[in-house]
Amino acid sequence: MTDTVRAPRRRSASKPAPKPEPDPTTSDPIEIALEMVQDDPAPESPARRLILEQIELIRAERHHLRWQLASERAGLGLKLLTGLAGLVAAGVLAAMAFDAAGSRSLIVEPFSTPADLAGRGLTGQAVASRLVDGLTELQDQTLSSRAADSYDNGWGERARVEIPSTGVSLGELQAYLRGWLGEEVRISGEVTRTPTGVAVIARAGGQPGVRLEGSEAELDALVLKAAEQVYRMTQPERYAAWAHQHGRAAEATAIFDRLAVSGSRTQRARARTALASMQDDHRAALAEFDLARRLDPELPTAWEGLYERQGAVGHDQAALEGARRTAALLNGRRAADLAPWVAHLSRNSAEATVAEELGDYAEAARLLTIAGDPTVDQPVIACRRCAGSALLWAGASHASNRDGAAMRRLRAQGLSTMADASYVEATVLLTDLRLARAVEDWPAVVALARRPAAAPATAAIVGEPQTALTPLLARALAETGQAAEAKALIGATPADCYACQIERGAIAARAGDPKGADAAFARAVAMGPDLPAAHAAWGRALLARGDAEGARRQFKLAMAKGPRFADPLKFDGDALSRLGKPEAALARYAAAAERAPNWGALRLAWGDALERAGRLDQARAQWRMALALDLSAADRAAVKARLS
Repeated sequence: MTDTVRAPRRRSASKPAPKPEPDPTTSDPIEIALEMVQDDPAPESPARRLILEQIELIRAERHHLRWQLASERAGLGLKLLTGLAGLVAAGVLAAMAFDAAGSRSLIVEPFSTPADLAGRGLTGQAVASRLVDGLTELQDQTLSSRAADSYDNGWGERARVEIPSTGVSLGELQAYLRGWLGEEVRISGEVTRTPTGVAVIARAGGQPGVRLEGSEAELDALVLKAAEQVYRMTQPERYAAWAHQHGRAAEATAIFDRLAVSGSRTQRARARTALASMQDDHRAALAEFDLARRLDPELPTAWEGLYERQGAVGHDQAALEGARRTAALLNGRRAADLAPWVAHLSRNSAEATVAEELGDYAEAARLLTIAGDPTVDQPVIACRRCAGSALLWAGASHASNRDGAAMRRLRAQGLSTMADASYVEATVLLTDLRLARAVEDWPAVVALARRPAAAPATAAIVGEPQTALTPLLARALAETGQAAEAKALIGATPADCYACQIERGAIAARAGDPKGADAAFARAVAMGPDLPAAHAAWGRALLARGDAEGARRQFKLAMAKGPRFADPLKFDGDALSRLGKPEAALARYAAAAERAPNWGALRLAWGDALERAGRLDQARAQWRMALALDLSAADRAAVKARLS
C-alpha cells in the first residue's frame, strides 16, 4: 500500500485591497470620537478614552462653575448687607441730626471751685448740679399757659449737667450735633475766694456773667440766687410769669414792657397779652389785648382776653364774637401755642361762653364740667384752682337754667377742690345771686346784692359792678316797689352795656313808661344783633302790656337767635295761653321743658295750661313737680294754692 501525501492548497498570489476609511462628517473631535466608538467598541480604544476625559473635564467645569456662582452670590449678599448697614447708619445719623435740630436744651458745665472746697465735696460738678436743681424748682413753680417749645428763647428740655469726656461715643456725637444744629444754651461759671467769703459767678451763653458774694455758709443760697438770674437770662418770659406769681409784679412788668417792644411780632403780642392780663382796669386791659391781636391776629390768648374783658364791661356781642374766634383758633393749629391742659380748659370755656350768650345754659354747664376735668399734663399747682373754678361756673350755668339742685351739686364738687377761701366765698355769693335772679326771687336778689362782699366779689370774678351787679340790683328794687332808687341806680350804668339796657327797659316797663321801655329794648337789640336776651325781655314787657301778638314777634326772633334758649319758648306759651290757644301753649311748654326741665315757674304755667285744657290730673302732676323745684316766694304760694 502506498502512502499518499496530500500537499496543502496554495493561496492566490494576489492580496485583496484594504477597505478605505470613511471621511469624517464633522470637525468636532468629540463627535469624531463618538463615530469611531461605534466602529471600535473596545474599552481601551483611543476614542473611548477621549470621550471619558471630556466627561471628566465637563464635570470639573460644572463643579467650578457652582463654586464660582456661590462665591458671586455671597459677594452680592455681602455688598447688600454692607449697603444696608450704610443706609441704617445714615438713617440713624439723619434721625439724630433731626432730633438735634429741634433740640432746645440748657447745658450746665461743671464750675471751677477752689481746691479746698472741692476737697470737702463742693466740687464743680456738685455746684453745677445744685444750680440745675434750682432751675428745675423755678420751672416747676412757674404756672405758664404756654407750650414749653413755644418760647422763642426757652429751653424745652430739663437743664442738665454735662461732664466732659474723652473719645468719641454715640452720646458725644449726639451732643456735638445738638450743639451744632440745635438751640443749646451753655452755662458756665466758677466759685472763687473773696476776703469775706466766696463769690459765685454764672454765665449764660455770650451774656455778661452774674456775680454774687456772701459767706461760705451762704454758698448754697448764692447758687440758688444764681439760678434765678440764669432763669431770667435764658427764659425772660417764664421768669416774668414766675415773678408775677410770687408777688414781684413790678419786676415782671418791667420785663414784659421790654419784650413788648423787641423781638418778633408774635413775641411782642404775647408780652402785650401778659401785660393786659395783669391789668385790673378792664378798659385798659382791652386796649392792650387789642394791640396784641393786631400784632398777631391769630393769637388765642389775645382773643381769650378780649372776650373775657368785653363781657366784664357789658359788651356781650363782642364777647360772643371773641369767644367764637377763640374756640375756632383752639380747635385748629394754634392750639399748639398753649400747654395741652390750658388749650383744653380755654377751648371748652370759650365754647361755654358762646352757649351762655345764646341762652343754651345746659350746654354751657356741660362744657364747663368737661373743662373742669383735669388732664394728665395739668400741673399740680393749677389743678385745684382751674378745675374747681370751672365746676363752680358750671353750677352757675345750671343756676341760669333754673336748676338749683344741679347748681348745688356742682358747687359742692368745685368747693371740695378749692383752697382759696376768698375765691370760694365770692363764687358762692355770686352763684346764689344768679339763681335768685333766674327764679325771680327779687327780695333775695336785693338781700344778696347789698351784702358788703357783693361788689368786691363781682369786681374780682365777674366784671365791673356797674355793668354786672348794679343793673341787677336796680331791677330787683323796681320789682320790690323801690322805683325811685331803682331809677337812680340804672341811670348810672354805662350806655354801652347790653344787660344794663335790658334792665332799663324792664324797669321803665314796670314804671308804666312804654316808650322808654321800647327805646331801651331797641338799643339793646342794636347792641347785640346776634343775641336773644333783649328780644325775650322785650316780648315779656309787651305781653305784660297786653300786646300778645307783638310779644310773640319778639319771642320768635329770640328763638331764631337762640334755638336752645328756654325763655322765649316758655313766654311764647304764656302768650298763646292769653290768646286762648292752650294746645299750642302746651307744645311750647313741652319744648321749653326739654331745655330747662327743672324750671319751677315753667311747670306752674304748664299746669295752668293743662287745667284750662281740662286735664286736671296732669295739671296737678306739673304743680307737684314745681313744688319740688326752686321757686320765688310768690310762685311757691301760687302752687300751694292750686294744690290745696
